[in-house]
Amino acid sequence: MMGFGFAEILVLAIMSGGISNADLVMLVQPGHYFKSRQIDISVDKAIAYAGDEAKTAKQQIVQLTALRYLMEESETLKKSPKYAAQRQVLEQIASGKKANDSQGFAQEYAAALLAKLDDTKAADVKYPPLRADILNWFPADVALAMAVDFRQTRKAGTNDTLKNLLKLMPEHGKQEMYDHIEKSGNIRVERIAFAMVPSEKREEQKMYLRFTGKGNHAWVVDLIKMMDKNRGRLEIESLKDEKDTPITLVKEKFSPMIAIVGNTDVVVAGFDRPQGKDRDVFDALMDVRAKKKANAFTGVLKARLAKVPDKAIAFIVGDAPEFLKRELRLSGFEPVPTNITAWAERAQQGMDVQVETSTANGDDANKLVRKVGDLRKQGIDQLKQLMQQGLPPDAPPIPFPAIINLLETLQVQSDRDRVNVRLFVPDGLADSLLNGWILFAGARELK
Repeated sequence: MMGFGFAEILVLAIMSGGISNADLVMLVQPGHYFKSRQIDISVDKAIAYAGDEAKTAKQQIVQLTALRYLMEESETLKKSPKYAAQRQVLEQIASGKKANDSQGFAQEYAAALLAKLDDTKAADVKYPPLRADILNWFPADVALAMAVDFRQTRKAGTNDTLKNLLKLMPEHGKQEMYDHIEKSGNIRVERIAFAMVPSEKREEQKMYLRFTGKGNHAWVVDLIKMMDKNRGRLEIESLKDEKDTPITLVKEKFSPMIAIVGNTDVVVAGFDRPQGKDRDVFDALMDVRAKKKANAFTGVLKARLAKVPDKAIAFIVGDAPEFLKRELRLSGFEPVPTNITAWAERAQQGMDVQVETSTANGDDANKLVRKVGDLRKQGIDQLKQLMQQGLPPDAPPIPFPAIINLLETLQVQSDRDRVNVRLFVPDGLADSLLNGWILFAGARELK
């Protein structure tokens, strides 16, 4: 069995929403981890590890994994003869008075453990509007932007997708993964945003990608240097901004500029087809971040962003790139939408997705409605036919009823030159699709 490696597991786990807040440490299986490190774990020892101050990346992973072990063994913990004293330690960690890290991970994990012990629900957290908070580093001339907030995309709970992902990782792969995580410490991806400044020439289009969350800057840089030690392919430069925030630039030949900014952000900046001037694109982003230049929320996307609700947990706004329009025309999709304003809001047991796009005129809008309607009908008919025929043995499983229901509930209508689409995506659908693909891929690896 070849299995998936660390990089593949990490990407798929984030895509699945399988990591709570996309925490890296959630890839560490407490029982397996302590056994692999030859640590004889118990409730008493886990409390001791949780109460130790984490001065290194490895100590932080041990501390957080100990708190997760206690979460799994909460019933055993409550029956411990030392429970009163052990709970006092957890309360000190949860209040930030003991063994707290600068990112507050230990405090959060201890608070979650106490909530489970008391069978209480954590208070709802109010977040600032995604549309305004995530685009404030992108320049005003971006004409297409999209973002997603992982903190709100799914409800808390168990996720079989992540468990199945880890099952596909061979033993040596898990050991390598633990080694890497012990070098970087915990990293949390909370939000991702992408933006583009279009150009008639695709190679001159400017691209921006921003990951926002929490992590220890120095530990992450140390891991990058270690991984590149024997390759020597990266150019690494350290600098600081006006407020003494550490910034580490990482550049590989024929790749865009990557920058780790403080303990909260990683940005990727460059041209659609990387060239020697990618540093200029990054510098422009830094000028916007320093408020020396206007940001995307005040630029050409301002009016469209205003349509995105404050409660949106994901959105995409802007003009359709010319290369995308060409691809749609070549595939026979006519009329081609000129722009898009779309967002998703959290609803009970799923997400409410709304899309608005414009066409050249009312006639084209009506044609586009009919086109979408025809495609929906074709899709439903084909799915029903496949469901009746049955899939070949080497095909991944498909949740036919759920997908058919999704298409049947899709609403599309026109209003003058605009077309509006709305649909409800249940929580279980994405998990079911990805989980089925993972199991299918794993079975192929075993052959």
